[in-house]
Amino acid sequence: MTSQTNLLDRTYVYAQSLDNSGKTDCWVLSKREDPKKIDTSTHNMSHLLDTIDEARTKGRNWSIGNKSIAIYVLLSGACVVRVKPLTLDVSGRASYVQIVTNFHSKNRVAAAEALCKLAEITGRVTDGSEVKVAARFKKILNFPLWFIIIHIVLFSRRFSDD
Repeated sequence: MTSQTNLLDRTYVYAQSLDNSGKTDCWVLSKREDPKKIDTSTHNMSHLLDTIDEARTKGRNWSIGNKSIAIYVLLSGACVVRVKPLTLDVSGRASYVQIVTNFHSKNRVAAAEALCKLAEITGRVTDGSEVKVAARFKKILNFPLWFIIIHIVLFSRRFSDD
């Protein structure tokens, strides 16, 4: 039996494995708990992957990231933080890490905390800029939901990843 991903009270860190085997690595973060690596073969990852795809194709690019960190949001709450670490896969290609959460959730700050600890969680080398972005992201996510929505509307733009 597979269990469903739940974005309402959890944050996920998702990455493809570096050995080009087609496998994925995924960690789940919930309130006041350390990140736990989950077995992607026993979890239904389709909801998580659909959320990533929808945010990247239909979402808005929230301009609190930088060159190596992009944040995509949907007003429904889906939020995907896409990080380009310095670590490359065995073929020499960029191996992005994605943090998936729901900014309507009370656990939304976990996404900023995951961004800050990304190298520790995933074992990938980063350029160090995620600490500064994570601090800004965490500050915004600590505000009331209505403020976050206004911030998104004012500081995001429609994005096409074509």
